[in-house]
Amino acid sequence: MKNKNSTKLYKADFKEIYDNGKYITTRYVKLNFIFNNTDHMRVAFAINRKQGNAVERNKIKRKIKSIVSTIETKPNIDVLIQIKPVIKSASFTDIKSDLQGVISSIAS
Repeated sequence: MKNKNSTKLYKADFKEIYDNGKYITTRYVKLNFIFNNTDHMRVAFAINRKQGNAVERNKIKRKIKSIVSTIETKPNIDVLIQIKPVIKSASFTDIKSDLQGVISSIAS
């Protein structure tokens, strides 16, 4: 890992999350996570090209970033959010309730 205090996740961080972390699968996303030693949450996204062109993929990522930024109790974790194709047909409130529920369950 490069710098644990950084807000950016590097390739080595992805490998550590996959190898040593846990995961939770929901209707719209799969969250791979591992607890870190920082005082903040670090987030990365994995979205497949099959899920649309760059505009559509970026729109989905902007929605999720917005949801993550509004979460009040952020646990000290590194999260890799793998986005499922069914998310394209979901409403913002459905995605929000899904993500907030799973992240709050990790925090407790």
